[in-house]
Amino acid sequence: MLRVATKHLLWLTAVGVVLTHASEAPDPSTYQASQQQVHVELQSAFGQATDIKEKYQLEKARAWLSYADHAYSAKAKRQNIELIYQQVLDILYADPRANLSVETAILPFSQVMRHDLWTRAERIKVQTGFQCAYKELAQAEVNLVWAAAEYRQLGWRHSREIFASAERLMDQAIYLSENCGTL
Repeated sequence: MLRVATKHLLWLTAVGVVLTHASEAPDPSTYQASQQQVHVELQSAFGQATDIKEKYQLEKARAWLSYADHAYSAKAKRQNIELIYQQVLDILYADPRANLSVETAILPFSQVMRHDLWTRAERIKVQTGFQCAYKELAQAEVNLVWAAAEYRQLGWRHSREIFASAERLMDQAIYLSENCGTL
């Protein structure tokens, strides 16, 4: 029950920050406090995580949080920031008894691009080497969503570097997956 209450409190704080942000008068101290609380919760969850899928999801939450920070600082649309931040909270406060999915959400303002990288990601998830590559894979998948959103909203020039980062992370994930246990 405490986790649910904390989730709602963080969500209300984040929405308040986003609403303030949307009115062009953000209160940096409130935003920083909300982000710091989420970072503390993430660190605590990482310390308690034992399952690879759980660690993978927490790594994705960290990547979503980075994306939310970027969207906030870039003065993105309020509803987009809310959707990104909701991904963090959904992962962070998921029911521990629930079967953790390895699917990555495609947000409504994004799309699936670079099918080749998504195919590689799906291959890694079913290999035993996933245990060595989950961190890079989680970051790459969120970067793919982020890059596609940038492409849809601002064009190729704004998304090029994020796609390149996703590809580098995917290459690292493949290497780590293929060489798991020998490194």
